[in-house]
Amino acid sequence: MSRIGPITEEKRAAIMQRSRYRGRFDTPVDRDSAFEMLKQRTEETQRQTQLSAQHAEEEKKAQSTARTSRRQTPMEAFISSTVRAIGSQIERQLFRSLLGSLKR
Repeated sequence: MSRIGPITEEKRAAIMQRSRYRGRFDTPVDRDSAFEMLKQRTEETQRQTQLSAQHAEEEKKAQSTARTSRRQTPMEAFISSTVRAIGSQIERQLFRSLLGSLKR
């Protein structure tokens, strides 16, 4: 039996009642389309990129702050230089005395 045009609501309900798929497709499901999934994935990637860029910028600022705080004051530089010079003198004298005793 062929028919042109839509069926009536009663006819539709009767066909649905006799169908073996009754109950399975009664509730409409609005799933995400592939476009929506790709859009969401792209947005998440952009968000992650932005967060990592912010993190890198904060880390760079922290490193530059740490570098400036590690600079020695003139007094610390003087003390460090003096200690290094004294250590070099002691080391030189020890080597000379050891090498001198080996030659004898």
